[in-house]
Amino acid sequence: MIPDEVDNTTGKTRDELVDELLELYPNDQSIGIPSLEIWPHVIQPGDDYAKELGLQYRRVNAISGDPVMHYQRRRANEAWAKHGVPSYAYRFNIMPSGHRPQGGVGHFQEVAFVFHNINGDGYDTNPFGGNGSYPADAKAMSKTISTAWINFINALDPDGDSGPELFNGNKWPIYEPSHGPNSKGVVFNINGTHVEVDNWRAEGIEWMLEHALTVFGN
Repeated sequence: MIPDEVDNTTGKTRDELVDELLELYPNDQSIGIPSLEIWPHVIQPGDDYAKELGLQYRRVNAISGDPVMHYQRRRANEAWAKHGVPSYAYRFNIMPSGHRPQGGVGHFQEVAFVFHNINGDGYDTNPFGGNGSYPADAKAMSKTISTAWINFINALDPDGDSGPELFNGNKWPIYEPSHGPNSKGVVFNINGTHVEVDNWRAEGIEWMLEHALTVFGN
């Protein structure tokens, strides 16, 4: 993740930069991946998950996942906002049927919802299967998500004609720059949507934004 030659571009050694990053990503399971909301189990020394995944599993996931996914997305939203280009952020927070919760909500898992693939065509396990209220709730949320995508494709506005009715009374806000209180996105949950300030793991992702060229080379 941090190349050996960074001393030539940052004036710091690789070890110094690693220490900075580790300080910004503490071993705190409440801020790692997967979230305690998705997987409530807190890994304890000696339990089966500690043996299988490691005590710092959530910390490792956040440190390795943010540079690949979340930092890149936030960086794009910030750049577009800075130059007056409307853009929209979202966080998909639904665990599809057939996935282990300790794996978290990973990349690509929203795709079945975006394309309203409620039959699960092409999947070994139908993402909309399962027991209880989940199948009906998941299909309803898929309708909301696919409608937003169609609205955006048609008019570059995910709210479309439905307006706030589509997102539990909220409009999907245009992303504002500078990591302020108006830098917001929509969260898709199994039981509805809400708008959140896009500031989770802000210090760590800000470090990546500041070192985009000198460490990551882009």
